[in-house]
Amino acid sequence: LTGLGLLLGAASWQAASTPVWQTIATSMVGERWFKVLLQDDQVGYMYNLVTQDQQGHWKFQTTTHFLLPGSEAKTITKTLIFEPYGNLLKATYEDRQAQRLQQITLEPDPEPTASATLRAHLMPSNREVDLDWHFQLSDHLAFESWLHQQRPASGASYAVRNIDFERLSLHQRAYKVVEQNATGYLVALNAPQAATQTQLNHRYQATALNMAGLFNITPTSQSDALKLSSIRGKVEYLFELDTPLTDHQRLEALTLQLTPAVPEVLASPYTNLAGLTQSAAEPGSYLSETLKTPLSHSRIQQLVVQAQKNADDDLLGALVEVAHRQLNYVESQPAGSVISALNRGYGECTDFADLMTTMARAAGLPARNVYGLAYQDGRNPAFLFHAWNEVYFDDQWQAVDATWNQRRTDATHIPLSDSQFAHLMLAHTQRPVRIEVLEAQYAGDAR
Repeated sequence: LTGLGLLLGAASWQAASTPVWQTIATSMVGERWFKVLLQDDQVGYMYNLVTQDQQGHWKFQTTTHFLLPGSEAKTITKTLIFEPYGNLLKATYEDRQAQRLQQITLEPDPEPTASATLRAHLMPSNREVDLDWHFQLSDHLAFESWLHQQRPASGASYAVRNIDFERLSLHQRAYKVVEQNATGYLVALNAPQAATQTQLNHRYQATALNMAGLFNITPTSQSDALKLSSIRGKVEYLFELDTPLTDHQRLEALTLQLTPAVPEVLASPYTNLAGLTQSAAEPGSYLSETLKTPLSHSRIQQLVVQAQKNADDDLLGALVEVAHRQLNYVESQPAGSVISALNRGYGECTDFADLMTTMARAAGLPARNVYGLAYQDGRNPAFLFHAWNEVYFDDQWQAVDATWNQRRTDATHIPLSDSQFAHLMLAHTQRPVRIEVLEAQYAGDAR
């Protein structure tokens, strides 16, 4: 053979000797974010990650976090780690709901026998179970490998082995090819009713899912998947506080720290001030009418006239008070629009903020919604996600809260950007984040 012939022959032999599962795994490397929708409401997010480290170990991780109306937030994380040649090195399953955590860890038995090749460790029961089954990366990617090799037509089906963590068993899972399309393959889990359908691209990565005909899971960015303004039931995400705050609406300054620390969110320690604003944008950018801010609607115009009559020398304060009086606060029941909130007379904090933004703009004042954390008083003191406003008044941006009828927000209002919120949500769903108060300064305190 010539030198070129030898080179081509070697490349062909190497490609032929590469296991199909390795080709598939390599094509799937990367991370993907999704938002989980129930009808038009976002109720959670999904995160998929495939990596190969410097030692050649493969890692497959899927995290699904959701909060359904009337229930607690729930996070399920499955992680599979394989050796470079495909043997299972470790697998974990975590089911976290509020402060409760169930965890299952699978690892090779340190003293394998014919009846015990893997050992499962169950928490919080601290129980160990020996398992007599084998599972490799070729099993995990058997369906994708079948698609890659066979190029099946619509209607074809294929069953693969799958780990059932909750039953500690291997079971057969049957998939069916719904269609081959320009994106790749639309496949479904065989089920008597309402099968789960998944759209795969040509790299065998999921690009969209429909679960049981109810939940639509669509690809998005990390910040959008975890965006505070989009997630329903925000009040259910509580960050416990080590000590109650007395008369917190008088707080001028608050110094705190997060445990565990989340440097991407807040410095540790972090000092927050009353009336803090974060907008440095051109005020003229926040005057427009949109579907979300119906400035010209007759109901809004009437409320603005009412505030102007009560204003004396403080139009902003009058707008806050009038907006506050229009709605009763009800947790986790967003109205969806300003006019809907006014018609029914109640809503959550985002509805108060939307109303305040709309009224302020209708009165000629630039305004925007702000999202972040704020203090919740009660038997179990905590910070929770909250919405309030920044309004450009007297030649400066000022923070106000129509939900709590605050002309100037107290120091427990901690504004967060979408990026900060994303990092905080991710940290909190992996391990609950708590807040410790280091110092509290009230109006009138001597400095």
